[in-house]
Amino acid sequence: MLEWIWRQIRFTLPPDWEMLQYSRERAAGRCAFADRYRYRFEINWKSVPGEPDFQRMMSDYASRLEQEEKMSDIEPAKIAGFHGLTGTGSTGPVSRFGLWLPAPGLLVETVFLWPDARNGELERQILRSIEFVDADADGCVPWRALGMHTRVPASFAFADCTIQPARAGFLFRGKSDAETWIFRRYGMIRDWLRKPLEDWIDEQTPADIKHRRVEYNRRGGIDRVELHGHFRPRGLLKHSGIFTSAAWIHPQDGRLYHAMLTNPRSSVFRVTGAKAEDFLSAAPEFTVVPRREARS
Repeated sequence: MLEWIWRQIRFTLPPDWEMLQYSRERAAGRCAFADRYRYRFEINWKSVPGEPDFQRMMSDYASRLEQEEKMSDIEPAKIAGFHGLTGTGSTGPVSRFGLWLPAPGLLVETVFLWPDARNGELERQILRSIEFVDADADGCVPWRALGMHTRVPASFAFADCTIQPARAGFLFRGKSDAETWIFRRYGMIRDWLRKPLEDWIDEQTPADIKHRRVEYNRRGGIDRVELHGHFRPRGLLKHSGIFTSAAWIHPQDGRLYHAMLTNPRSSVFRVTGAKAEDFLSAAPEFTVVPRREARS
């Protein structure tokens, strides 16, 4: 099973269920996953002021699904603290479950789309894995998806996400455009990386970064290239901002990982001595190609 963390919600899924749809919103959103054949799973969240009456909510939900002809043969169910419904949808068996996460005040709904009969053990395993992940001692919250495990200040907004063949990326922003954290993961590097990593990371650095210096280090048995510099934020009498970046090729999956952190000196987020690679880790297990018989 593969661990995901999205919007501070941790859950595990089979490794061949890939994310095809996602939401950047904090208050309400949805992520959808599919295997090589069809959609398999959805996770939805919504901020609500208090724990709902699940029995009443599920009864109303069942009536609406039947009226809209989205499900038939509906039966109530409860697994691992989740209140739910099972039945038949347009493509086969469907199960829907809801859970209240009190710490963030989130109502979480999951939707399982089964190709044949329900897999109760897999369903139970996924449901039991769902939990809220709080900020760490540095005030950072984790995101784990698309082959990357990142740590980002809890106050930052999730501004953008890139999901393309051989390229994935996250963009987070603080209170201003001058406070941006970018994390990227590249594949197929033998087909396009034709220069030393220190030259490549210099080309990726914004043009307004001055006083650049390149450093080399080795962490966890992996050689890394760092580039540090300064920039001048817009506005009169503003102090120069701090830029730090790092890039490395992970030996296990052969992917290129790249982190760029741009922080004005007025930033409320400070971690003494922190570097870009302190906030990005490789998750090479996302590249594992499952065997065909692993389909369930």
